[in-house]
Amino acid sequence: MARSAVTVAVLLVFASVAGAAGVSAVSGQSDAVDVHHNLRTDAHVQQYTDTGEVTNSAENTRVTVEDADGFIRVKAENPNGYAVDYTVDIPADIVSPAELGDVAAVNGADVEAEWYVRQDLSSGEHHTRVEVTVPAGENVTLAPSKPRIVTLAWTADAQETTDGLMDRFSGSSMLEQNEYKLQPPENGSSVSVSLTNPENSEEEIKEWHALYRVDNGTWYPVGTDAEDPVYQRENTGSNRVEFVYNNPDAEVKFTANPGFIDKTEYSVRTYTAGWGVVGDLIDSVPLTTGVPAAFPGGDAVW
Repeated sequence: MARSAVTVAVLLVFASVAGAAGVSAVSGQSDAVDVHHNLRTDAHVQQYTDTGEVTNSAENTRVTVEDADGFIRVKAENPNGYAVDYTVDIPADIVSPAELGDVAAVNGADVEAEWYVRQDLSSGEHHTRVEVTVPAGENVTLAPSKPRIVTLAWTADAQETTDGLMDRFSGSSMLEQNEYKLQPPENGSSVSVSLTNPENSEEEIKEWHALYRVDNGTWYPVGTDAEDPVYQRENTGSNRVEFVYNNPDAEVKFTANPGFIDKTEYSVRTYTAGWGVVGDLIDSVPLTTGVPAAFPGGDAVW
């Protein structure tokens, strides 16, 4: 009994010493310290505008964001004897917000950062948040390709909608243009489309679809299969949709608030996806340019 009690006491002392040293007695992993680097200030934006890079120091750590040729470099330096969980908030004036997911370090410790979009609910502003854990005494450099953001062409003034035939075929009157051809940016692999009007956060796209093609071939619906030449990732928190290009020669046709003809084409493309020759034949039919003829006093006919 006495020996067992001594053993328990020794284990308790060891556990308390380990805890004091910042080591979890359960997992055996070092506890990281949370450090927040907020670059969303006028001073940081001005520094970046003047020099092409911005540096911020906090709690004996440092973060540098640099505009490189076709890339963005984010460097996190941790000279401390403990791991640090970095949270870096970067405004849109420095980095275009984009949902990139996991971004592997290109230099320093073998770690991955989470790179995603955040929205300030009070102002509606979107910005980039990068979260990465840097081990003790390590420096880490992240260098994703520059994300590309497409903002839809919204009308300056609300237009009155008619109650006639063309409402069946046209898109939303909130938009000056509802169809866009998107190609991957130079030195990049993704394009994000903002579904909210930057001038009025209450105006947003409720319905959209997208088709892709390679080398001017057959159009196919863009899905979520990461093995496709192009696939989509939605982020409802930021109200954006991201198109990721596995094939740099692919292009995407994005349609916001599709009208009747747009929906018809998309339905046909979806139904015939994978049919090969049939899909090529459909490409020769101008689905998006046909306009129904109407007899006087009668219904529209095709």
